[in-house]
Amino acid sequence: MMHSFDEAALPNLLGRDPERLRSVFLGYLDACRKGTRTLQDATVTRDFDTVHRIAHRLKSSSYMFGALSLGDVFTKLESAAA
Repeated sequence: MMHSFDEAALPNLLGRDPERLRSVFLGYLDACRKGTRTLQDATVTRDFDTVHRIAHRLKSSSYMFGALSLGDVFTKLESAAA
């Protein structure tokens, strides 16, 4: 089942300081950008160990940050690469 975004996940985890939330969330977005580039490269070269490792990392952080739909996508990618 596809979910959406849980806006309360990050504030529940880190508190409600807007600057802290912004900083941490921007770090997550940067990790997603870098990770998806690595996933693309690893898919092209059929490096499924890297696909599995990066998808697992992005899955975990996506769920933690409340990006539930994205976490679901990375879960499927992780399973497919296993």
